[in-house]
This record gives sequence, C-alpha cells and structure tokens, in this order.
Amino acid sequence: MKKVKIGITERGDASFNLKWKPWVKQGNPTILITKQPEILVNQLVEIDNPNIIIHCTITGNGGTIMEPDVPPYKDSLDAYFYLVKKYGSNRVVLRIDPIIPVEPYLSNSYDVLNEAKQKLGVDMTRVRISIFDNYNHVKERMIKLGLEPFDFYFHAPLKQRLEIWNKMGKPELCGEPDMETTGCISEIDCNILGVEPIKRDFKQRTECLCLGNKQELLNDKKVCPSNCVYCYWKNKN
Repeated sequence: MKKVKIGITERGDASFNLKWKPWVKQGNPTILITKQPEILVNQLVEIDNPNIIIHCTITGNGGTIMEPDVPPYKDSLDAYFYLVKKYGSNRVVLRIDPIIPVEPYLSNSYDVLNEAKQKLGVDMTRVRISIFDNYNHVKERMIKLGLEPFDFYFHAPLKQRLEIWNKMGKPELCGEPDMETTGCISEIDCNILGVEPIKRDFKQRTECLCLGNKQELLNDKKVCPSNCVYCYWKNKN
C-alpha cells in the first residue's frame, strides 16, 4: 500500500458539486458524502470501477422544516440499498448526521436505522452518526421560521448523547466531545481503499480524528441546495 491522499467531499454535497469527478476518474481513493444519494447514483454511472466509499447521509427528516429540500427518507434509503448492491456493503456507509435530539426528529432517525438493518440483514453497512450542533446562526434561522431554538447551548447534554449512541448500537461517532469518536478518514477506510494511513499532520478541531490522508475536494462555503436549517455554513445559495 502507498501513502496517498484520500479525497473527501465534506465541504459540500457530492451530488451537487461535481469537482470531485476528475479526481475519481483518475482512480484516486475518495470518500463521497451526500444527502441526495439518488442523484449521486446517476453521477457515478459514467465512472467504471471507482475506488470510492460513499456516505449516504439519511437522517429521516427529509421534507421536514429542518431539511426542506431533502427527499423523503424512504426514497434515499432505496438509493442507499442500490449503492450497497452495486459497490458492496464495505464501500457504503449509512451516515445519520446530524441526529436532532428532540421529537419527532429523533424517532425518524431511529426509523432509518431500523429499516436499513431489517432490509440488509447480514449485509448491513457501517453506520456513522453525529448529534445536532446548536450554532448561533442556526438558532437565528429557527426563530425566523417560527421555531423555538433548542435549549442546550451547543452540544446536547452528554447523558442524552450517550443514550442515543447506545440505543443505536454504538455506531461510529463523528466529532462528539467526551465520547469515543472515529475520523471520517480512519484506518478502516484506508484498508478498504488500499492506501497506507498517514499520521495526522494538520490542524483540525479537537474532536476531529481524521488521518493525514485527508484532502478536501470541495470548498463551497455556502448552504447546498438541500437547504438544511442546521447547516454549519452561514451563507445561503
């Protein structure tokens, strides 16, 4: 195995920003992240045998006021199931990110996980979760929509986050303080993509444990067309 960079699409949605395509077409290892897997399916048709891992981000809240332009989760699950069949369960990840820790959003996320497990059985993929981050600009968006902001400061209480994590079967965690987290680019991903892990050599937030293989392929710096209320980007399209 070689020490090479792994491209990733964290700063945008791979279904809308296609700057990753030349990188993938050249055979480079890549992690594609999307809230619209049914669109990504069509973007991948023209690429033969890509060396990729796909994170299908399905929270269960598509079409709600929090994710107004995300498809209903059952449609996204159908695309996720298709990708699992096409690329294999080790190259697709069910990413429930973020989990909104209040009802009815929380139950919707549980439903996504349970339906995926029921459908795939022994072929169930890895699961990654994170919990809602309560940014100040997100609180302002909620107020403008006539919603009451959540009562926790930024991170949900640790006890509540642990309860969610345990109820979901202790999946991989992304960026949760005071909990056992795993980077979006980890040794697991390196093994799947056939590259040697590189020790982290860049500054990142404390909870981010991504390896030094990480190379961001997008840099949108604005809310993507899914228009999620909780997006960490402040600027709208």
